[in-house]
Amino acid sequence: MNCDLLQDFIKTTQECGIQTRIVECHIPIDFTMIHSQTNALESSDDIELLQEYETLSAMGNDLIAQAMHFASKEKSTSMILVLELLIDLQQRLSKIESHILQEKQILLPLEAQGVLYGLGHGVLCVKEKAFIKGRFYYARFCLPNLSQRMIGVFACAIAEDVLQIVRIHSHNTQAIDSFIVSMEMEQLRQRQVAQFQQRIRNDD
Repeated sequence: MNCDLLQDFIKTTQECGIQTRIVECHIPIDFTMIHSQTNALESSDDIELLQEYETLSAMGNDLIAQAMHFASKEKSTSMILVLELLIDLQQRLSKIESHILQEKQILLPLEAQGVLYGLGHGVLCVKEKAFIKGRFYYARFCLPNLSQRMIGVFACAIAEDVLQIVRIHSHNTQAIDSFIVSMEMEQLRQRQVAQFQQRIRNDD
């Protein structure tokens, strides 16, 4: 992704008073504009979306989010192994649940599809000018490290390409935060490798 685009996302959020780190990503996202004019979801036309939001949250994913959160902080090798096994088990269960969702056609058809190019703490960023500023949206997506886990959120467009999340379950917030941290660590590792390789070339 163009670094200028990432900086544009950061500038937009800062201008709206949102201080967050934003990591580069490439995550498919489905979304639709809702009828409600506030995050209270006062319109009866949004009931089905709210029901799907709650259904996705109730798919038994609290365990995996907590395990990932603790694994990122745990120093004991044996405990990390146990947590990784727990995560793997829960991901397998999530995969089964995902198939059940598809077979029962529980997922609602949404109006539009796009790609998240930036993900921050509480913000979703797309490359296209896909949103109407000030309007509210329902969106769902899967994190790459939890490919079988669908996350549903309600968000407000603070710009034509940036959504601010206004309603999300806590374990999904935890999962997103963990993903952002893992992406930052991977980017740091890549920079360190590049610097090391550059030093080797300079020594030659």
